Amino acid sequence: MCIGLYFQEALQKACQSLEIKRNGLGADGKEETNQQKIMEALEHPSDDRLFRIYDAFKLGISFTTIRKLTKIDPWFLRQIEELIELEKDIQQHSLDTLPADLMQEAKEKGYADRQIAHLLDCLESEVHSKRKEMGINRVYKLVDTCAAEFEAQTPYYYSTFQQENESIASDRKKIIVLGSGPNRIGQGIEFDYCCVHGVLAAKEMGYETIMINCNPETVSTDFDIADKLYFEPVFWEHIYDIIQHEKPEGVIVQLGGQTALKLAEKLDRYGIPIIGTNYHSLDLAEDRGRFSTLLKENDIPYPKFGTISDAESALELSKEIGFPLLVRPSYVICSMQHIDPAGIHSGDSYAVLPPYNLGDFVMQQIEAYTKKIALALNTVGLINIQFVVKDDKVYIIEANPRASRTVPFICKAYREPYVNYATKVMLGEKKVKDFDFNPYKQGYAIKVPVFSFHKFPNVNKEQGPEMKSTGEAIYFIDDLLDDYFLDIYSERNLYLSK
Repeated sequence: MCIGLYFQEALQKACQSLEIKRNGLGADGKEETNQQKIMEALEHPSDDRLFRIYDAFKLGISFTTIRKLTKIDPWFLRQIEELIELEKDIQQHSLDTLPADLMQEAKEKGYADRQIAHLLDCLESEVHSKRKEMGINRVYKLVDTCAAEFEAQTPYYYSTFQQENESIASDRKKIIVLGSGPNRIGQGIEFDYCCVHGVLAAKEMGYETIMINCNPETVSTDFDIADKLYFEPVFWEHIYDIIQHEKPEGVIVQLGGQTALKLAEKLDRYGIPIIGTNYHSLDLAEDRGRFSTLLKENDIPYPKFGTISDAESALELSKEIGFPLLVRPSYVICSMQHIDPAGIHSGDSYAVLPPYNLGDFVMQQIEAYTKKIALALNTVGLINIQFVVKDDKVYIIEANPRASRTVPFICKAYREPYVNYATKVMLGEKKVKDFDFNPYKQGYAIKVPVFSFHKFPNVNKEQGPEMKSTGEAIYFIDDLLDDYFLDIYSERNLYLSK
């Protein structure tokens, strides 16, 4: 969900929020040009239909034909058609000759600097500098949560390109928390929990808290959580402009999942402080090759691996390593034990906390390796590590110095506010030794994935590395002889025997 003064602005913002490697609706060189594919997409609704409508107009397919195939109200189609016309006008110029009123119109209609740069065949940074030179700046408008009946105490803001700025930056010390972006199963709720508790912890420490997110289905975008909410895409240009306006002490990226974490590189490049673990440590953990070298240097076991960049290399490497193979891409994304076998997505796995059959020797290895890795990565705040155990030997699959999807489960199972503690450590206000850890460990907590296959009967139900669950539940049991746990364990053994 995105907000703008104009429909086209909100539409472009929404497309920039999708995280599908598009810079908005068009103007990024990724248009479909096959007319037959476009015509089929217009007639049959799908997730990319909006982009195909844009492509149809750009290819010259008539308004009447598009209207007939899509049955979409003409007003909305006309809004998209106008974008094509605007792009044609922009492409008549170079960056040096582009009139200020055309730049203003493009920004008012939601075009990102990098989209304009694509149209003008120049750099995003050059467009950014040029519009600043022209005095074309993003301002922030208030969404009045009290409908003007009385002064709103918890307002939130959206950006647009006008004259009056309604967001007044205070002189208080402040931090920005980046949210997890658009609503996705396995990402929105879990990381939203972390963002909310991070915001509340920063408030306790006296910081003014600023939340940036575009997901309406989250608590972090409730207007009474942070001191200020910017309902904006978690997209670099929007974030950078907010940072320049608010001038925070730094930005927290550890709590918003991969969406927030992938912006760490740009924050570091632009000299913006990252609260908690620094960018270089984050990047080291994300890079499979460099991280494996770190494990080797610290005498920590890891499965035999190789790095490949194409299918042919993968086939050759598979002969050397042998099967089964676990494929882990670089730069993408546990304290609880999975009941399911390795290779099943963690979001789909049944899991139990504390671990139920690993034994003291294995647990000692896990604790020792966790400490070594956390120190080697200079971790400040949260870290999640994936272990695999074979013949009582512990191996490391990966480590990520950020919150994981299991953090809310662990906090609830152990009845400890770990995100609160971690945020205070990240802010430099507390040290780990300042907290009195007293996790509740009577009995066991079981994470049970929830599947919706009855609503999607044609979906392949076979479990694997692709997450298919649509939620999860938590169950508390007193002992491992509980009928519920025994049923789960029997299902798992039956799965393995097939």
